[in-house]
Amino acid sequence: MIENRVLYYFLTVAETKSFASAARKLGINPSTVIRQIQGLEKELNVTLFKRTKTSVQLTDDGHRLMPYAIRTTGINSDIRNEFFPDPIDPKGLISIGFSDPLSFISAVDIIYSFRIRYPGINMEMNDLTAEELKENLDRSQIPFAVISDPLTDISRYIVIKELKEHKWGALIPSGLPMVNRNFVTPEDLSGLPLILPSRPELRDMINRWLSETEIPDSYIVSSDLHKLVPLVRKGVGIGFIPMDYSEDFSDLCVKLLAPPVKSSPKFLMRKGYLTSTEYRFKEHIISYGING
Repeated sequence: MIENRVLYYFLTVAETKSFASAARKLGINPSTVIRQIQGLEKELNVTLFKRTKTSVQLTDDGHRLMPYAIRTTGINSDIRNEFFPDPIDPKGLISIGFSDPLSFISAVDIIYSFRIRYPGINMEMNDLTAEELKENLDRSQIPFAVISDPLTDISRYIVIKELKEHKWGALIPSGLPMVNRNFVTPEDLSGLPLILPSRPELRDMINRWLSETEIPDSYIVSSDLHKLVPLVRKGVGIGFIPMDYSEDFSDLCVKLLAPPVKSSPKFLMRKGYLTSTEYRFKEHIISYGING
């Protein structure tokens, strides 16, 4: 079995592209590094590095070994951190999934404060659809997710915290009479071209608000702001966005929906075992706004 220490030597040489530099970083003799790498090459029956007078470069076999070495040393590091945590500067990894930019904005202060408090803990951000996040939580592929869509089934997850409530508005091109009003009603949009959210939960939320209004037979579905904003600028239709974005588009107008439409992103956690690092993050989420 290949020792974790030897794989760490291999990764250090690959990073520094030099046996001497790797030895300095590791605090050992260069001959020890060379001997260990040669032993690893003999054990695997491959050549891992191309040696030149100025540097060493990974061979194809070296590149093949790289992901396995990273994964193996990472797992062993996680095991050490789990059973022998440093109470002063804990280590580990937190993986969080986000369904859209709004979900990230809602959680950014919690993430920032945790990072300041525990700088030694790495954080991994994943952008996925709400359905992908739910599947990843179900399969324990990620421990945490923030979903801004209204949730119809939360029995499979643990809701740690409901985040800041967001009010929704209509994104309107200039030139329409309603830009001079303080709010927009469903009747104001009757018969006008609309750009609806692509995610089913959000689209249902807007459709419920429009329930008393005649929705045109032809409408556009937009998945994100990068598509929505140019369409509204061109006068293609009226879109729907959280009011948090109202200051981002000076050439357009955002008007509050009346009656109000609100959504509350939720910080979700998978059911089952958490590592000590993940448990620490869960407690931070719960206490944020109380003592953090």
